[in-house]
Amino acid sequence: MGLFDWFRKRKKSVPLPQFCYDVAYFILPHYVYNDLAKIGQMCMNNPAAAGPFFYVMACQMRKTEPQKEEAAKFRWHHGTLGEDSEYFVLEYPSPPPVDLSETSHEDLTGGLGSFVLAPHFSAIIRASAKRDVSYFILGQAPLGGGTTLRSVLRGGANCNLGPGPEPELPAFLEAVREAAETRARDAVDPVVCDSCGARFSLQELTEEQFGALQDQHYYKRFVEELRMLEKVKRFYQRHPEAEGRIRSHLSDVLESQDPEVIKKVLSETPFDQIDVPAQPLPLLSPMDDEDAEVVDYLKHNDFALGPRIEFVSQQVDRPKGAEARVVPCTRCKVGRLQADPEHWE
Repeated sequence: MGLFDWFRKRKKSVPLPQFCYDVAYFILPHYVYNDLAKIGQMCMNNPAAAGPFFYVMACQMRKTEPQKEEAAKFRWHHGTLGEDSEYFVLEYPSPPPVDLSETSHEDLTGGLGSFVLAPHFSAIIRASAKRDVSYFILGQAPLGGGTTLRSVLRGGANCNLGPGPEPELPAFLEAVREAAETRARDAVDPVVCDSCGARFSLQELTEEQFGALQDQHYYKRFVEELRMLEKVKRFYQRHPEAEGRIRSHLSDVLESQDPEVIKKVLSETPFDQIDVPAQPLPLLSPMDDEDAEVVDYLKHNDFALGPRIEFVSQQVDRPKGAEARVVPCTRCKVGRLQADPEHWE
């Protein structure tokens, strides 16, 4: 079955801006950081089909039929950016305007999730060093009818980079160039020797070394997460009345009916800078130091305890692979290279 064999009458109504949002924030980031070569091949060899390809993936994700006239509105652009970088930009269909400046509190609290802040463009910036890649999005701003520049990092973090330019390709590329230069200027080499302290960029690693350090990085994160999940399990055994009743700060923000909180959400204030009135803890007995640590963890993380412990335990117990390999330091010849968790995306 060919790509355009998918185009039939849509079975259920999903607005086009929602498909654009899904592509920009979920589908494309996965390919950027896991299968960038496929994007490059499609955009260079068959650009007319590259845009519809990702649109069709969004339709499949939402179990709805794609439409050919919508698919044709997803267009790729390719070119150079500066002396040593190239860009692949996906242009999305022009979204309907959004401006919630005059929206009443009642309407906002009744339908905060009923609109989509659609993207105008996505940009993949690939430097001459093949592992040096950045991903940016120019999306609609909720207030004033403007735009917001965003970046999705390798680990999935969605970063608000502030107000964006007019939704035109040259202006977007200029904003992306400035953002990429700022990031490169402020970057810290993410690999460090545990003996001499020397730092290395990703470009100084072989593919095998990069894979080993990446696996080590995620293995250590799973080990630490499992340690905390076991503490949460013990916490619920001591305080069964609290299970499922301590909400994360993110949930408190998103579900708040406070007009000031809603205003800050719509103005794209970072969630960790939005204060929400503290709720009393549902505990029937005093807390000790471990309890306090667990409560703080629950305030910053959302998960279903049983399935999450099962998954993380499997990752920790799986047969050792690349994370068990030693990557020796090429400078001191004594130490081992490690991923610096503060600077490894």
